[in-house]
Amino acid sequence: MLFTLTYVSFETRPISPSGLEVLIRQATRDNARDGITGVLLYTDGYFVQRLEGSREAAMALFGRIRLDDRHEVLMITDVKPIAARTFDGWGMALLDARAFDGGIPEQQEVRSLLASLPETVRVHPEAVDEVAAVLRAVLVA
Repeated sequence: MLFTLTYVSFETRPISPSGLEVLIRQATRDNARDGITGVLLYTDGYFVQRLEGSREAAMALFGRIRLDDRHEVLMITDVKPIAARTFDGWGMALLDARAFDGGIPEQQEVRSLLASLPETVRVHPEAVDEVAAVLRAVLVA
Protein backbone atom coordinates (compact mmCIF):
# COMPACT_ATOMS: atom_id res chain seq x y z
CA MET A 1 0.00 0.00 0.00
CA LEU A 2 1.26 3.49 -0.88
CA PHE A 3 1.45 6.28 1.65
CA THR A 4 2.28 9.95 1.50
CA LEU A 5 3.90 12.10 4.14
CA THR A 6 4.10 15.88 3.76
CA TYR A 7 5.89 18.30 6.04
CA VAL A 8 6.88 21.95 6.26
CA SER A 9 10.24 23.04 7.65
CA PHE A 10 12.39 26.15 7.92
CA GLU A 11 16.05 26.41 7.05
CA THR A 12 18.50 26.83 9.92
CA ARG A 13 21.05 28.44 7.58
CA PRO A 14 20.78 29.67 3.99
CA ILE A 15 21.08 26.99 1.33
CA SER A 16 22.48 27.85 -2.08
CA PRO A 17 20.99 26.66 -5.36
CA SER A 18 24.03 24.40 -5.82
CA GLY A 19 23.54 23.04 -2.29
CA LEU A 20 19.96 22.15 -3.17
CA GLU A 21 21.10 20.43 -6.36
CA VAL A 22 23.55 18.27 -4.38
CA LEU A 23 20.78 17.41 -1.91
CA ILE A 24 18.40 16.45 -4.72
CA ARG A 25 20.98 14.26 -6.49
CA GLN A 26 21.60 12.37 -3.25
CA ALA A 27 17.87 12.10 -2.47
CA THR A 28 17.08 10.87 -5.98
CA ARG A 29 19.72 8.15 -5.70
CA ASP A 30 18.65 7.05 -2.21
CA ASN A 31 14.93 7.30 -2.98
CA ALA A 32 15.29 5.07 -6.04
CA ARG A 33 16.82 2.44 -3.76
CA ASP A 34 13.97 2.81 -1.23
CA GLY A 35 11.02 3.14 -3.63
CA ILE A 36 10.31 6.77 -2.67
CA THR A 37 9.09 9.49 -5.02
CA GLY A 38 8.18 13.07 -4.25
CA VAL A 39 8.86 16.75 -4.50
CA LEU A 40 10.80 19.34 -2.51
CA LEU A 41 9.77 22.99 -2.70
CA TYR A 42 12.18 25.62 -1.42
CA THR A 43 10.92 29.18 -1.08
CA ASP A 44 11.96 32.06 1.15
CA GLY A 45 13.70 29.80 3.68
CA TYR A 46 10.85 27.29 3.86
CA PHE A 47 10.73 23.73 2.60
CA VAL A 48 7.60 21.79 1.74
CA GLN A 49 8.29 18.15 0.97
CA ARG A 50 5.93 15.39 -0.08
CA LEU A 51 7.19 11.82 0.13
CA GLU A 52 5.42 8.88 -1.52
CA GLY A 53 6.15 5.20 -0.98
CA SER A 54 5.53 2.42 1.46
CA ARG A 55 4.65 3.61 4.96
CA GLU A 56 7.81 2.01 6.33
CA ALA A 57 10.08 3.63 3.74
CA ALA A 58 8.44 7.07 4.08
CA MET A 59 8.60 7.01 7.88
CA ALA A 60 12.22 5.80 7.87
CA LEU A 61 13.19 8.58 5.46
CA PHE A 62 11.35 11.17 7.52
CA GLY A 63 13.23 9.94 10.59
CA ARG A 64 16.51 10.68 8.81
CA ILE A 65 15.21 14.03 7.55
CA ARG A 66 14.32 15.11 11.10
CA LEU A 67 17.99 14.64 12.08
CA ASP A 68 19.23 16.88 9.24
CA ASP A 69 20.53 20.09 10.83
CA ARG A 70 19.94 22.16 7.67
CA HIS A 71 16.34 22.72 8.70
CA GLU A 72 13.88 22.55 11.55
CA VAL A 73 10.65 20.65 10.97
CA LEU A 74 7.70 22.88 11.79
CA MET A 75 4.89 20.44 11.18
CA ILE A 76 3.84 17.23 9.51
CA THR A 77 0.71 18.04 7.58
CA ASP A 78 -0.41 14.55 6.68
CA VAL A 79 0.45 10.88 6.62
CA LYS A 80 -2.12 8.86 4.78
CA PRO A 81 -2.66 6.08 2.26
CA ILE A 82 -2.88 7.09 -1.39
CA ALA A 83 -4.19 5.25 -4.43
CA ALA A 84 -1.46 6.48 -6.78
CA ARG A 85 1.70 8.54 -6.76
CA THR A 86 1.42 12.19 -7.73
CA PHE A 87 5.15 12.36 -8.50
CA ASP A 88 5.67 8.98 -10.15
CA GLY A 89 8.94 9.04 -12.03
CA TRP A 90 10.51 11.72 -9.84
CA GLY A 91 12.88 10.25 -7.26
CA MET A 92 12.75 13.75 -5.81
CA ALA A 93 11.64 16.65 -7.96
CA LEU A 94 12.92 20.09 -6.97
CA LEU A 95 11.12 23.39 -7.21
CA ASP A 96 13.40 26.22 -6.11
CA ALA A 97 11.32 29.39 -6.20
CA ARG A 98 14.49 31.42 -6.80
CA ALA A 99 14.47 30.04 -10.36
CA PHE A 100 11.36 32.16 -10.99
CA ASP A 101 12.89 35.49 -9.97
CA GLY A 102 13.16 36.85 -13.50
CA GLY A 103 11.40 39.95 -14.72
CA ILE A 104 8.92 38.02 -16.84
CA PRO A 105 5.38 38.51 -15.45
CA GLU A 106 4.53 34.80 -15.76
CA GLN A 107 7.62 33.91 -13.73
CA GLN A 108 6.68 36.45 -11.08
CA GLU A 109 3.21 34.89 -10.83
CA VAL A 110 4.71 31.42 -10.37
CA ARG A 111 7.15 32.79 -7.77
CA SER A 112 4.30 34.40 -5.82
CA LEU A 113 2.27 31.20 -5.99
CA LEU A 114 5.19 29.08 -4.77
CA ALA A 115 5.96 31.55 -1.98
CA SER A 116 2.40 31.21 -0.66
CA LEU A 117 2.40 27.41 -0.43
CA PRO A 118 4.25 26.84 2.87
CA GLU A 119 1.76 29.05 4.70
CA THR A 120 -1.15 27.43 2.87
CA VAL A 121 0.02 23.99 3.99
CA ARG A 122 0.62 25.15 7.57
CA VAL A 123 -2.72 26.93 7.96
CA HIS A 124 -4.78 24.54 5.83
CA PRO A 125 -3.20 21.07 6.07
CA GLU A 126 -6.34 19.64 4.51
CA ALA A 127 -5.29 21.38 1.28
CA VAL A 128 -2.08 19.38 0.94
CA ASP A 129 -3.36 17.34 -2.02
CA GLU A 130 -4.30 20.52 -3.88
CA VAL A 131 -0.85 21.95 -3.12
CA ALA A 132 0.72 18.76 -4.50
CA ALA A 133 -1.34 19.16 -7.68
CA VAL A 134 -0.11 22.75 -8.05
CA LEU A 135 3.52 21.65 -7.60
CA ARG A 136 3.08 18.93 -10.21
CA ALA A 137 1.50 21.42 -12.62
CA VAL A 138 4.47 23.79 -12.23
CA LEU A 139 6.90 20.91 -12.79
CA VAL A 140 5.30 19.78 -16.03
CA ALA A 141 4.66 23.28 -17.40
